[in-house]
Amino acid sequence: MQQRILHIMFTLLALLGSTAWAFADQKVTIVSKPNGVVTADKQSAEEGLTVTLTVTPADGYRLKNGALFVEKVAASSDSDGPGYHRSTSPQIGAFVAVTRTSANTYTFVMPASDVEVWGIFEENKTGNNVTIGATTKDGSTPVTGVTAVVSINGEGGGVRIEEIIVPGELYGTEMVVQIPSTVVDAQGKELAVVSIASHALYGQTGVTCVVMPETDKPITIEEGAFKIDDNVGEVHRVVIVRTPLALLADYALMSALSENYLAGKVKAMAKAVHRYWTFSCGVDVRLPKDVTFYSCRQYDEANVELIRIDDEIIKANNGVLMACADDEGHVYEMVASPNENLPSGSVPSIQNARSYAGNLLEPVIRSAHFSAGTYFVISNNAFYAIAQENTDIRIPACKAVLHLQGNAQYSKKMNVMKRAR
Repeated sequence: MQQRILHIMFTLLALLGSTAWAFADQKVTIVSKPNGVVTADKQSAEEGLTVTLTVTPADGYRLKNGALFVEKVAASSDSDGPGYHRSTSPQIGAFVAVTRTSANTYTFVMPASDVEVWGIFEENKTGNNVTIGATTKDGSTPVTGVTAVVSINGEGGGVRIEEIIVPGELYGTEMVVQIPSTVVDAQGKELAVVSIASHALYGQTGVTCVVMPETDKPITIEEGAFKIDDNVGEVHRVVIVRTPLALLADYALMSALSENYLAGKVKAMAKAVHRYWTFSCGVDVRLPKDVTFYSCRQYDEANVELIRIDDEIIKANNGVLMACADDEGHVYEMVASPNENLPSGSVPSIQNARSYAGNLLEPVIRSAHFSAGTYFVISNNAFYAIAQENTDIRIPACKAVLHLQGNAQYSKKMNVMKRAR
């Protein structure tokens, strides 16, 4: 009987000991790194509590974007007690999400293990910094002081944007930043921007929109380049990426912009010079407000009939005619709309999808030359036949051409005739 009582007591002590381990505070260890100091408001904390970190760079240095790390310390698999060891290799879940709360402070939620904290500090090398354009969120006021750290990208002489830096005194200012198409090096040579590095925007929580420049082809955006944080749920930030209209599909389908695309935050602006204008794109596009769109068919030798399409989405790889509700001259927002048939990483097609029955409009996904005689372009609210065979004359991307086929008779000008409904 006495042995049974002792056995029960030892069992209870073991359970109490394991419970004490389970509910013990987890340690916060600061790993010293050169050129800056990170401090924590707690040396230990229970799982689920918030820990605040303060970052103090040395004079002439700054915390590199995305370079404040809180790493979990995994439980030892070969220990009888609550022993711990540092993660031996990076893995999903090894690092804890860090949230920036002010110019110099960050927070994280304590996990169910000890953590090690450190930052990587880099020198403020003014020779590698270029000033880039920025405005307040509504675009009304310029924001000064935003810079980019750049490097020469290989033998081609192109420029890679390593980081976009928003000064600490601008923390809390919501802004739009503009990626330059070129930068000037120390020798005064103009170099094209060809890529943007991973984590270029990490931690810059005030940036709400990035405007890509007008370029012949898209700038390479590396995975995570426009990632602001690792938060989850409603506190996670996804920036708007505003692109040139001709490159909307290219940027929307970049794997690096998958999250932006799925969130409906890859956009372009289109200015309607006249009431009627043609449009096409390599991805689905959500119809702007106060705009309707139509397919076209030949009515007679001098008129084109418009067939209204009652949908909010312009399907990818189709030529359509757009009609403004108000006077011409407005700028409309074109939003790339996610489509399961066009996932991130896809290559934009240039083939005519022919989604609208009988439609004589052909998409121009890439700028192209069209032959004289059977192809028409819209100008001043009417279609005019292409008359010249000069191959230098090309129709811009994201437009559409009217293609009249067969033995039908037509004039050099085809008027737009709205169908009665």
